[in-house]
Amino acid sequence: MKFYFAGSFSRWDELKQYMNELEAAGHKCTSRWLYGTKEDHQVDVTTDEELSPSGPAFQFAVEDLEDIDEADAVVFFSSRDSTSKGRGGRHTEFGYALGEKPIFIIGRRECAFHALVPDVQKFHGFTDFMIALTISQPRSDGSRGSLVEDIVELG
Repeated sequence: MKFYFAGSFSRWDELKQYMNELEAAGHKCTSRWLYGTKEDHQVDVTTDEELSPSGPAFQFAVEDLEDIDEADAVVFFSSRDSTSKGRGGRHTEFGYALGEKPIFIIGRRECAFHALVPDVQKFHGFTDFMIALTISQPRSDGSRGSLVEDIVELG
């Protein structure tokens, strides 16, 4: 299966490690922002010019939406700190995927829209998500599959 990781750029090193774990388990992470080095994607996009259609943020946004489209599901990593707001990209990615793809929340719910994600798709940490992705359980038709696979297939 293919997953898009939506998370704060400040957690790049941690999410890169999770991406490696996911791929070692035979799945794919479609988040191009996690490939290469951190410096490849580290552009401070805070000025009006940098955030304009001719600035570097435009291409990052286009790539992220393409990567979400390529994924079977989105894994949303919430902030650990309730006062940390970040720049909001992960929330935009969440909204873009909402209603189109299954979303799995890692950590706490951060806003009202997160209430739309069923409890079964919310995990305390990435390890819990990986357990739900890799542990095979019997299905009603006699086949076997993981909880995450079943949710993605039902879409």
